[in-house]
Amino acid sequence: FMRVEPSSQCLMGLLPRLRRAWLSIDHELFVWEVAGRDLCRHALSPDQTILGVHALPATELFPGVFAEHIRHVLLVITASEIQLVAVEEAGGGFSLALHGTGLAVATEGVNMLALEVLRG
Repeated sequence: FMRVEPSSQCLMGLLPRLRRAWLSIDHELFVWEVAGRDLCRHALSPDQTILGVHALPATELFPGVFAEHIRHVLLVITASEIQLVAVEEAGGGFSLALHGTGLAVATEGVNMLALEVLRG
């Protein structure tokens, strides 16, 4: 699967909006259904340790930007940037796939562990 080095950084949290939990080991992100077996994996560049993950409603915040089957996005926070990852739901939301969007914003060296999203 993957080898964990003695100096690896591991963080975890919940994504209530998706009814999922997440775990990061360095640059690897794992998201799974809390009450089930659905597991998906997303990897960033090896030099980008994941510091936090937040789920947002794609259809409300980004209307018309993503295809209909992309109802949520993840903000994946690293020390150097925040990446937008699309969440594809299948089977009535029981199965997920994560897709890199190529959209990111630099954090300019500011370490962020929490994020607040405000709508205008």
